[in-house]
Amino acid sequence: MICELHPAYARQRIEFSDLPTRQLVEIACGPTSVQERAIALWCALGGDYRANGSWQPRVKTQMVFDYLCGAGWPHSMVEIARKMGRSRIKNFRSRAMHLPREMSGVLLRLMQAVNDISLAADANDMWAETTEQNRAYRRGAARMYFIRVLMSHLHEALKIVDEINKDTDLRAAADRCDARTQANFATLVTMLNSRERGQLFRFRTKTTFHYDPAVLAGQLEAVITQDPDAIWSCSVGSTPLDWHYELADAVMDRTVVRFVFGADEPRSPERFEKIEKFATRLDEIATMFTDFASNFVERRLRGW
Repeated sequence: MICELHPAYARQRIEFSDLPTRQLVEIACGPTSVQERAIALWCALGGDYRANGSWQPRVKTQMVFDYLCGAGWPHSMVEIARKMGRSRIKNFRSRAMHLPREMSGVLLRLMQAVNDISLAADANDMWAETTEQNRAYRRGAARMYFIRVLMSHLHEALKIVDEINKDTDLRAAADRCDARTQANFATLVTMLNSRERGQLFRFRTKTTFHYDPAVLAGQLEAVITQDPDAIWSCSVGSTPLDWHYELADAVMDRTVVRFVFGADEPRSPERFEKIEKFATRLDEIATMFTDFASNFVERRLRGW
């Protein structure tokens, strides 16, 4: 962080930013000072995200890490560098949050929303990639659960966007952000009265944080009507994953597809494509929110 921000290294940051990646990695592995090697590695992995408004690595970072391994770096050091390449860590003091209650409250809730959304997204990815035999049979239901949780938190996150948009001082703070953050905020505001907002509301209120009796009863009746003789497993056991009711998964899947997304037509490639578009759009909104929230919080903690 010192090499990234300290004025004494401004010249090296400028010079290194124009060098090809291969040369930067050679400097990082070479005999020069630790500071210059750190700046070279930092530039190879993307440099200052604020310069272009986003964190966009200049190359596939795997190439950098492969070169480091080939240069004889210890595996533990390469793993540290790999983590640096996919995340940015900043620090701030408690006093930075000593702000008017409206502002500090919004900042805290933005932080919490980012935390919750990121954990739900990571859990979904983890279940998608699991190869453990005792988890594979619950993969689909687990992913559906974490998607429901993620979208429910996104619904709550948009309430914060609405609050910022309606408050003069908070909106002025958003208007002082960089162009990318302003653009994300403007797009999120358009989501407040959109079809997607309705879907997020149904995720949160009908299927996740609350189980709507009427909605679920209707979907259950449809499942029974479709095949009255279908057989569903139910199990209990000594680990949490052993406790499972297959019918409840089927009803929830139907509820999300037909009630939340409104895809009530018969199963078909067209319906699958329709649901994929809905899911992709909601994922884009979640990404946009975390990008807006993190930049808004960071800029405010830096005092603009």
